[in-house]
Amino acid sequence: AKRYFNTTADQLNIVQSATIAAITKNPNAYDPSVESNQPESEKQRNIVLQLMNEQGYISDAEYQEAVNTPLADTLDVQPISTGCMAADYDAGYFCDYVVHKILNSKEFGKTSEDRERLLKEGGLKIVTTLDIDANTLLNETARNTIPPEDSSGMEIVMASVKPGTGEVLGFGLNRTYDATEAAQNDQTRDSMNYAVDREDGGGMGFSIGSSWKPINLVAWMEAGHSVNENLQTSTRYSTSLFACDRYTGGTDTWNVTNAITNGTVNPETPALALARSHNTTQASMGSIIGLCKIADTATELGYHDANTGETLDKTASFVPAMMVGNVNVSPLTMASIFAVYASNGVQCDPIALKQVTDVDGNDIKVPSANCHQAVDPEIIQTLAWAMNQGVVRPDGAGGVAQLANGRKTFAKTGTHEDQLVTTGGFIPNQIATFVLVGDVQNPVGHPIANIAINGQYHSYWDGSTIAAPAWRDFMN
Repeated sequence: AKRYFNTTADQLNIVQSATIAAITKNPNAYDPSVESNQPESEKQRNIVLQLMNEQGYISDAEYQEAVNTPLADTLDVQPISTGCMAADYDAGYFCDYVVHKILNSKEFGKTSEDRERLLKEGGLKIVTTLDIDANTLLNETARNTIPPEDSSGMEIVMASVKPGTGEVLGFGLNRTYDATEAAQNDQTRDSMNYAVDREDGGGMGFSIGSSWKPINLVAWMEAGHSVNENLQTSTRYSTSLFACDRYTGGTDTWNVTNAITNGTVNPETPALALARSHNTTQASMGSIIGLCKIADTATELGYHDANTGETLDKTASFVPAMMVGNVNVSPLTMASIFAVYASNGVQCDPIALKQVTDVDGNDIKVPSANCHQAVDPEIIQTLAWAMNQGVVRPDGAGGVAQLANGRKTFAKTGTHEDQLVTTGGFIPNQIATFVLVGDVQNPVGHPIANIAINGQYHSYWDGSTIAAPAWRDFMN
């Protein structure tokens, strides 16, 4: 009905209904949208009309009027898009995330086949968490930061979450959602949503650099330590210093450097180490509280491996370098972790579905965000203060993230070995956003260094040079 006549099934008239009935006998040969098929399609339509008249479904007058109507005059052929490529509001990637959530959630059927059948044939009404304005601005910001056709080939991936709810507000990528084969040879189009976990239609996860460090500070405070303790730091740490019940440590040496100063600052407090984004002090903190405490804190904040879904202590990332962001995480998971900071310690699993009803209007249970108080609010308040120091201090690493009109800003930048650069941050109780930039398909082989992006050349790109400005522009 929509394809050939631009109407709905319940509004079809006699001529249109007979045409559709005739097409089903041989859809290719009788397709009326192909002009050369129209004479035969009209002939077959008239056979149906004759049978309807003979069997008393239409009167002689209705029959005569119908067969005398040229087929071509009845057509209003429309292009029909299916699946998430048809999504409005530049929401193809969000739509794809919703589809994966339904197909992966037991609430919608015992087996994947059951869930797919329900989605495609169940007449569902699906109400999502999509914020159209946020999603539109995320995509605009991504494409303004790095145009899709930019010669650098770099990608930017953004995700936003509403704190205290788990609601995913939208995604921003400098690509157009396209699930066709043509996208494989077009850098401006892709069906892979690199903002989410692999099982949700995303990639294998990413190392994020120093935007991980707020997790270390939460773990430090939960272990009973002050952010103002003076710590001695070094550039060399025996891995045995980080031993705990799930990590033996071994006999290796972890060589740690600071991106800006290269050496160490002695003594240095954990609060200043976060503001200045120093790695050596992270190592000192980890050697005192142990690797297991940091991994456990990451879990309570909502961290899991983007590729396997496992907690940090069950993955190959469970080594001291995890304290400087050598992990395997999706931007959405990180946005959700920053949402914990934004909601005074309330952790929620990301959700995309608000309500789903079946064809009869009955509610189908949707996955829960499982919101709960995960971290002491006083610890979160102290963390927020330290994050803000990184923005406002002259020696802070995140000054470029400062929001307009002097608004108090909470953000943390990150850089991972010239491969990926990041920024995460939040506005309390309103929104948390995470940004990642790099060649997400080949970060090792195509580093973000000695390269021009959107007409601007840098030998060294970091979170402050591109990810933080994108974060700031969107949040403003």
